Amino acid sequence: MPPSSVEVSRSPARPRARRILRALAQNFGLVLAWVVLVVAVIVYCIIYFAQQGVLPGNFEATSTINNTMPLVLTALGQTIVILTRGLDLSVGGIIDLTNALAALNFADNPGTMILWTVLILLTGAVLGLINGALVAIGRLQPIVVTIATLSIYQGLAIMVLPQPGGAIPPAFTSILVNDSGPWAGLYCVGFALLWMALRRSRLGVALYAVATIRPPPPRTASRSSGPACLPIR
Repeated sequence: MPPSSVEVSRSPARPRARRILRALAQNFGLVLAWVVLVVAVIVYCIIYFAQQGVLPGNFEATSTINNTMPLVLTALGQTIVILTRGLDLSVGGIIDLTNALAALNFADNPGTMILWTVLILLTGAVLGLINGALVAIGRLQPIVVTIATLSIYQGLAIMVLPQPGGAIPPAFTSILVNDSGPWAGLYCVGFALLWMALRRSRLGVALYAVATIRPPPPRTASRSSGPACLPIR
């Protein structure tokens, strides 16, 4: 085969390979998360088989996925905070407070469940707004603010529910998780698709732009009060 024909036949493959590499580079974090998830599942299956002699069944997979979904939602929210060069350590306190409100006020009727779902979501939004206002308007360090609000939110959770009690109606939990199978894992797929859409949107580009902008170096008192001079390279 002549060299020219070889180059022509290979030319369509090069742009395709570049597009694939570019897509992997743009979604490196997402790909890495899925790789870690697959590796964790394989290690879990190996350890379970070594101890029990059988592979995990439907019950083990369902309980594991259902128990890890709150952490998935928490990590998703924390990712947005970290992308904007922030840090939120009060997430645990917010979860404690909202869980206490839900366990104390939920009842087994649709009206009450819808009402308190909206109120609890608003509570979490207001608590997050307080953190953001203290950091953005008060010019305080995120780690200092969120450590302080963590203690406050946990104290409020103890005031709302001083001892273990309350319950979430099974009709409400069955909407989010299903005991018949690990269907809650579909939420991970939905979150991945939403994240890919966010990456391509203007908001996602703006979030990543904020994460890559370096803040200006702080001006010390001696430097600002001294005589003006030009930098020399």
